[in-house]
Amino acid sequence: MRSERFWLVALCHAIFVVVFKVFENFSSAILKTIYGYDVEKAGFVASLVPLASVLLAPAVGLASDRAPSAAAPILLAAVAAVAGFTSLAFGATTVPAALCVGLIAISHACLPTLLLALVRDIVKVSSRGAAFGVLETVVAVGNVVAHAVFGYLAQQGLHPIKLLVGLAVIGVGLFMRLVYIPTPPDARGDLADDERSALRDAWTARIAPNPTAEAKHRAWLGQERSTAGGDAGGDAGGDAGGGRAIPPLDDLRRETPADRDR
Repeated sequence: MRSERFWLVALCHAIFVVVFKVFENFSSAILKTIYGYDVEKAGFVASLVPLASVLLAPAVGLASDRAPSAAAPILLAAVAAVAGFTSLAFGATTVPAALCVGLIAISHACLPTLLLALVRDIVKVSSRGAAFGVLETVVAVGNVVAHAVFGYLAQQGLHPIKLLVGLAVIGVGLFMRLVYIPTPPDARGDLADDERSALRDAWTARIAPNPTAEAKHRAWLGQERSTAGGDAGGDAGGDAGGGRAIPPLDDLRRETPADRDR
């Protein structure tokens, strides 16, 4: 949870959840103010947001389990949120309310689920409970601050919907930063600790070769040979005398279940 990738996901998730939550709580008043709807019509249009989540969120979750990458869907959903809020803030006279709210509703149904799914691939299994607790804490803090600021701006007679536009744009920026961070091969959350350590050493040696990384690999190889079987002593002696060369660093990896089946 100390990685930059995790905190970018946490902040991005918190920003969009806060934006959607504030909009849900004030959507009837926003539609009544911008479009002149009566309370009944404003409530009906605003109900599209939770309705979309009921219909789409389960399917989005299933799709995220099977898709090789969620980057493109997340980016599209985030852009849809920005477009919806921007249309409400600046294009109320030309863009129908149903279209604006529809864009927000689709984004609301997809983004939180897809962003939460990223945590599965970033945080190792033993830390996922703590990671989700951190996510909820960040969202709660954001909700307190955003609702207070939104209410204050509305009380001052300003156009608080622009606050949601700004937050959504920040969320898109954070996600773009996340996309361009190099992902080391040990970043998958489903790896065992020994597999993660071996991959991390190989990654370090590949991108920044140094004596320390090479020594780690040589020590790891020696431990593997010493525990391989009855010829461990002979192998160690042969290596010490220069009988066999150390394999390249790129070839050092843990045996996988697929390798054992061959």
